[in-house]
Amino acid sequence: MNLTLLRHGRSRADDEGVHEGRYDSPLTDVGRAQAQALAAYWATQPPNFDRAYCSTLLRAHETAHIVTDALGLPLTPTDLLREWDNGPLAGMGREEALEKYPIPAFRHDLDPLTRDGGESQAAIRARALQALELIRIPIESGSFRFNPTCKAAQQSGCE
Repeated sequence: MNLTLLRHGRSRADDEGVHEGRYDSPLTDVGRAQAQALAAYWATQPPNFDRAYCSTLLRAHETAHIVTDALGLPLTPTDLLREWDNGPLAGMGREEALEKYPIPAFRHDLDPLTRDGGESQAAIRARALQALELIRIPIESGSFRFNPTCKAAQQSGCE
């Protein structure tokens, strides 16, 4: 069994140069074109997906919708796949964020992202495990790994 992870197309936040996280910025025309190009490619080179899940955030949902429509695949949106809740950083410029919320030398896994909130590393991991449970991927010791060079999490790795 393979799990393919697809990042959303270019969003307004990318153009604005701000932290995205839960900032619900939509796709740009470039982002839509990126999703359409992938959909066209996969229409000629079918990935043989059984199902598709996506975040409920606009940029992810629209990207997934474009791709799954082309493949005739049902799409299941879920909050479990939403991006990291980065609290007050969402929609904030990068320089302003560093000024207001300097990166600490140490942050415990249970600490919120900033002093004013945001999801902890532990909360992200717990949510990711819930998402995997929803998707029902068997995770056996050593059988699931992430290979960033192929941008897909797979049991067998990239060929």
